Amino acid sequence: MRALLLTLLLVVAACSAPAVVFPDDTPEDFAELAEAVFEDFVAAFPDRRGCIGKAEIRVAWELDDRALYDPENDVVTVRVPATAPHLTSSIVHELGHRLEFRCPSQRDVRRPFLEALGLDPETAWSDRATYETSPSEMWAEAVVRHVLGRPDSRRPLQVTPAAVDVVADWAGVDLNHEPSAP
Repeated sequence: MRALLLTLLLVVAACSAPAVVFPDDTPEDFAELAEAVFEDFVAAFPDRRGCIGKAEIRVAWELDDRALYDPENDVVTVRVPATAPHLTSSIVHELGHRLEFRCPSQRDVRRPFLEALGLDPETAWSDRATYETSPSEMWAEAVVRHVLGRPDSRRPLQVTPAAVDVVADWAGVDLNHEPSAP
């Protein structure tokens, strides 16, 4: 029953236009930055707009990680304070994870993505043995590189240009512009 309810919720959410929402206590400067990042993110995934839906982004003054995506509650949480470029990378990274859970077609691109990384196409997607070798984390890093045109300087993951190309092909656009967010 819970799975059916979650599926129904995702279908309804997928039908809504992309939007970002924040709790009332969100600092204004963070909300402005996150809105600009979200706009760049949506523009970077034109073929996946239906999966993006309404994203809730929260701030946390204390968090063990820089950011996280909670798929059960469909919430991105970002630790502040941080520099604008670090916040930008963290938001895009977690929105990349969000696509994994919200876009059923993302499962179809996993095999070519793994092959583009030079990995066995049967590699477990959410291998949590090490952060650096988890295909899910490499996916989120490839999303960062696709959206921002640069790697996340604090996440030195080995993502190949071919893997970023797989993300771009799936996204429906090859970005050749500067994003508006830092």
